[in-house]
Amino acid sequence: SSVRTMSISTISASVKSSSSVLKKEERNPIFSIFGADLNSFDRLLQDYKSKTCSIEVISPCEAYIEKMDTEKIGLCALALGGGRLTKDSVIDPFASVEVLKKTGDKVHKSEVIAILRATDQSLLKNAKNIYLSALSFSSSKVNKGKVIYKTIA
Repeated sequence: SSVRTMSISTISASVKSSSSVLKKEERNPIFSIFGADLNSFDRLLQDYKSKTCSIEVISPCEAYIEKMDTEKIGLCALALGGGRLTKDSVIDPFASVEVLKKTGDKVHKSEVIAILRATDQSLLKNAKNIYLSALSFSSSKVNKGKVIYKTIA
């Protein structure tokens, strides 16, 4: 179970496109430290590639991303099956939101700004609309703000 959880997290964090993840020679030493079963990981990766469908979220304009409503982005993940609507809801471990552009980034019209993945293709269109509704655009350059506010010793 912990291997499965680590594997899903690693896949979600490292997938840049539907076909690229950490190379075997890069991940094996890392995963071995945690006692991961690499054969299970490889099977899980094959499941991930075969079971997921994706949709690209395209920028509707040439602008800067002024704001990102993270609550709505969370609802987007929920709409993909990545969370529970009720206590009986089943979580799709393959659902993911890959954010490619963040607050302050300049985006070009028709540029891919996010990739949404789920096992149920019928969920993608609604999730895409939710994601787009979470963004505010500005024609002026936007200050990205501080990422680290304070370091605690």
